[in-house]
Amino acid sequence: MFGKTMKDTYRNCTSTMGFGMIVVFLAAFMCGVESHREKISLQPPLREVVRSVNDSYIVTCNAQNNAMAVRWQNPKKGSIKERRGRVHTEDIRDSLALVFEHITLADRGEWSCLGDDAEDTKSSFRMIVNEEMSFVDTPIVQLAREHRDATIRCEVKGDPEPVISWDYNGKSLQFPHEKYIKLADGLFIKRVHRNDSGEYTCRGFQVSPSIVNSKEQRIRLNVQYKPTLLSEDNIQYVYANGTVNLTCEAEAEPPANFSWFRHGKKINPRQQTIHTAKDISQLEITLTDASILGQYRCKASNPLGNVDHEILLKEGVKPEPPAKFILRGVSYDILDVDVGAAKQREPTEMDTIGYRFQIMPVNVFEEHDQDWTLARQIDFPVEDNFTYLITHLEPHTRYIVRVASRNLAGLSEYTDPKEFSTHSHGISKASTNRLASSLIIFFLNYALCHLN
Repeated sequence: MFGKTMKDTYRNCTSTMGFGMIVVFLAAFMCGVESHREKISLQPPLREVVRSVNDSYIVTCNAQNNAMAVRWQNPKKGSIKERRGRVHTEDIRDSLALVFEHITLADRGEWSCLGDDAEDTKSSFRMIVNEEMSFVDTPIVQLAREHRDATIRCEVKGDPEPVISWDYNGKSLQFPHEKYIKLADGLFIKRVHRNDSGEYTCRGFQVSPSIVNSKEQRIRLNVQYKPTLLSEDNIQYVYANGTVNLTCEAEAEPPANFSWFRHGKKINPRQQTIHTAKDISQLEITLTDASILGQYRCKASNPLGNVDHEILLKEGVKPEPPAKFILRGVSYDILDVDVGAAKQREPTEMDTIGYRFQIMPVNVFEEHDQDWTLARQIDFPVEDNFTYLITHLEPHTRYIVRVASRNLAGLSEYTDPKEFSTHSHGISKASTNRLASSLIIFFLNYALCHLN
């Protein structure tokens, strides 16, 4: 019994020692291999390098104690022997440097430095290359024709491939969409309308384990269309020695050019005063004799088409100034003025249709040599038995005010100016009551007139 126990113990010890020797042998082998591999080192000692297209990068390789010569190998297992160029090697002290002057997508992969004595003596790094987004063939102002299909160009180049989204006037477009189709190189718009003009934002996103990036390009889309007439008046009036502006309005993209004609002949802007701004032209006419009256024609044109507007100029009657001009109420920021407004029971073409007030602080009026061109101008229509509220005034301020009547032929002479003063913020009860009554009457009359 004792002998059997000793034999078992011996067998176990032998087995244990055999396993231990194997472990020791494998550890020594692995250390030897690792030691052998560590004979080559890289600086910087990175196993993975992340760069972008056109970046530069330098990594050096040397053998421990310069025990052997080294060489560089590209991802296709080809040796790099070039000493100049985009990718080449250079001797730097005791090391062999690998130089990337500007990196491309083709540089992706594993780059290795090997010892000349053994193929397995090497050290490697993996190059990961990203191409940051860029906008190609993406003008910031683009054109489209109304009633045609169009594409807003926006080609986004990058690697990893960007994900594209679109905004229109600050609001995100959701796809699929009944009007818009997202393309690889832009945004397709079905049957463009002039209301599709505006700001479109093309936005790209890049997301991967090695890059998170976003960029956007704002694009102004101008939808082009031929002129559309906005003017409605086909008849305008002027009184003897008075002046009138014949008005022609036309919306267009690109903006319309305006021309004026009389008796089929183009009016020379050097011989006649013409005021022109975007979408509007006004021909200034002074009635010096009857030959001035008659038919005038305005032509609005752009490369896509043209439109004509004819105006018949007739002689009218100069209106009389308001017969009444009194202050009915006042507060710290309102003047309530009565000009005797009344509608005629039997209306005619030359009836008064409104009043034009001019108002400015007295101190400004005096400082600028009584120049009425600096006055604030307010137009009111005629309403029966109305008084007119001049609002948005400064407290405790003296104002100078004048008023003229207006009919289809133009303005009357202005009344003699009058001075009125606003109250400070603590207004009197009597003034408050008068102003409150005026406000009530104003709104009641307005409601009754428009109900009828």
